[in-house]
Amino acid sequence: MRNDRETSVFIAYPSRPDDLGATIEDTILVCRTTSRSLHLESWRHNDIAGRPLVTPIRNKIKKARLLVADITSLNLNVTYEIGYAIGRRKRVILIRSKLREIDTDLRRKAGIFDTLGYLDYENSQDLANKLLAIADFSPIKVETKINTSMPLFILLPESKTNWIIHLIARVKKTRLYYRTFDPDEQVILPVMTAIQNVASSHGVIVPFLETDLLDSGPHNLRGAFVASVAHGMGKHVLLVQKHGSDIPLDYRDDVKVFGRQRQL
Repeated sequence: MRNDRETSVFIAYPSRPDDLGATIEDTILVCRTTSRSLHLESWRHNDIAGRPLVTPIRNKIKKARLLVADITSLNLNVTYEIGYAIGRRKRVILIRSKLREIDTDLRRKAGIFDTLGYLDYENSQDLANKLLAIADFSPIKVETKINTSMPLFILLPESKTNWIIHLIARVKKTRLYYRTFDPDEQVILPVMTAIQNVASSHGVIVPFLETDLLDSGPHNLRGAFVASVAHGMGKHVLLVQKHGSDIPLDYRDDVKVFGRQRQL
């Protein structure tokens, strides 16, 4: 039976490498045997038979007071879960293994994780000790006043392919007034800028790039974050991607896939 004073914690981490996941799962066991103050669960414990794969994960984040997310290796699904928790006004703790190399170039270009603090850890006992010491569960404070003059936010990539240009042209024809993040004008997207842009919008459009394009890595990470914050806040969201590219499980059902440009 659950203790009413337990704090529910959902832990997100990438499925690869295997030993990193094993360390996280060992941490959960250590916390459960050490303390009754935290109730930790990971995505591996979801009951998903007969339901969309993302549904139990979103439900666990909604019920949790705290999300702990491993960003040792940047991952689109984990990035989505971080943004979704922030959108749901949950406290988020980022963790990172001190024993592994990190892709500093991708982090720098994406921008969103530059100003969010994180905890370094070496092993499951070290991580368990740090998680059990957490006392502040306050979420990020977000202004929610809607920008009524430009109520639509569009996340643009650096690669302006024909279909991206066509998408913007179609938005203009609808006479919807919009704001954008454009890497040609602002190199990185700080996390608070991303959150505030979503919070002040009625709707958000995120085009996801084909993975063979040069800036697809940082752009799609930013896209996963912006989309998930918008989903967490209950905004109107349009996610679009060209047919032929893989879509992460956490938002696969939400993406509108097109084959021909005129379908936009």
